[in-house]
Amino acid sequence: MYRYSPPKSSVWGHGLRKMSPAREKQLSQQFLETAVAEYEFAIASLNVGAIAADRVEAARQVVRYFERLLGRDALNTSFPILTKAEFDRCLAALISTPDFLAPRRPHISLSVHYKISQWRIRGAAIPTQSTLAFYFGTSPRIITFLLFSTVSEFKFVQSVLAELGLCTLSDKHLKLDKRAARARKKA
Repeated sequence: MYRYSPPKSSVWGHGLRKMSPAREKQLSQQFLETAVAEYEFAIASLNVGAIAADRVEAARQVVRYFERLLGRDALNTSFPILTKAEFDRCLAALISTPDFLAPRRPHISLSVHYKISQWRIRGAAIPTQSTLAFYFGTSPRIITFLLFSTVSEFKFVQSVLAELGLCTLSDKHLKLDKRAARARKKA
């Protein structure tokens, strides 16, 4: 068993530069359709923050917008647990309202986490216990917790992510998971 483990300095994931929410949505869906045979929505959240004093009122306005959209109150300035339908509504709002991400606006982070139970490697379903998170908004990024049975599985997923232009997985961060290998031998 191999684990893709970026260094702790990369804890915030693979940055997507200034990728628009619409483009990130398109590419993330293409990745899931190409490289993932089976996955499930795990959790989503929305956070709005005023990173400067002059953005506090703008942050309040954005939070009120999402409160109306979701039909419920925020917890301070966030919605820590969103359903799949709520996530879809929030993402549609980010896509249709580019003003939310304009310069000098509050920081917005809409995240969705997926549990991946099977990769799709060259058409074959391969078991895994991986998770992948996409962050849309002010600082778009992907966070990876990936497991592979073989190096060739990793290479396939790595090539799909690179071809789509989402991120580059580094070979040097692929490590043999000794605990998983020992557990597999015992079984």
